[in-house]
Amino acid sequence: MGMRIASLEAPPVADRVVRRAVSGRRVERGLRHHHPDFELTWVEAGRVEFELASGKLLVASDGACIVLPPGAVVTPRVRVAALQQIMVPASIIAVAAMTLGLPVHGPLEPLVLGADDRLAQLIRLFMEEASEGASMKDPLIKSLSDATVFGVARASLHSPPSGAHLDRRIRRVLATMNDGYRERLSVEDLARVAGMSRYALLHVFRAQVGASPYQHLTTLRLERAAEQLRAARTPSVLEVALACGFTDPGRFARAFRARYGCSPREYRVRASNGAPFA
Repeated sequence: MGMRIASLEAPPVADRVVRRAVSGRRVERGLRHHHPDFELTWVEAGRVEFELASGKLLVASDGACIVLPPGAVVTPRVRVAALQQIMVPASIIAVAAMTLGLPVHGPLEPLVLGADDRLAQLIRLFMEEASEGASMKDPLIKSLSDATVFGVARASLHSPPSGAHLDRRIRRVLATMNDGYRERLSVEDLARVAGMSRYALLHVFRAQVGASPYQHLTTLRLERAAEQLRAARTPSVLEVALACGFTDPGRFARAFRARYGCSPREYRVRASNGAPFA
């Protein structure tokens, strides 16, 4: 039993999935800890917070996932949540990274993956299948395990070049997004700005920025919306959504919750009370 990556037999990971359920009247604060390996936490329902040693708060809820790299010192906080966790040996991620040709650039940062993120969905599928006790000899489990490891390696170890080293065409696209995030921007529009085909833009942009143009633009819009919601005097949530390029209020609310772990209205209240955010 095992997961074969780059001709190396790695320890099985399917039997490492742990399911947890917490329900209480008050927020429970766990022990401050760290692990030598990668810790993946997928939130089935509820809300989970990890406070880093720096004071930064990582929040995941309802389908979101948190990837903690080796050495991350965290204090978990939870009141009501059902979650699944798995530890993936750092050696396995290192081999996957080597296979993908991804060098490590400095200390790794924790990742918060929204429920709509493809890697979060992949982690969910793997955990759901593995938690049912299926054998690693099962082709489906092995495929999901391999894909999860490679996905975590790429997301955690890929370090996009600094702006000075980005392709000038990609810099034009990023500038267009920064200036025009309020407007309707399709991939075709951005491809014309770059002077590239749609396919070429998708390939080069993801390779250099580490996300698709749509993902990067959505993240940019959400960050701008969060900035407005944190302002002392802010318009309504609907006005914020429209001002930041979201034409569908429901879609904005879902994307915002996936990114920040709470609704835009809840975020504004917490911001007014001085609560920290990821």
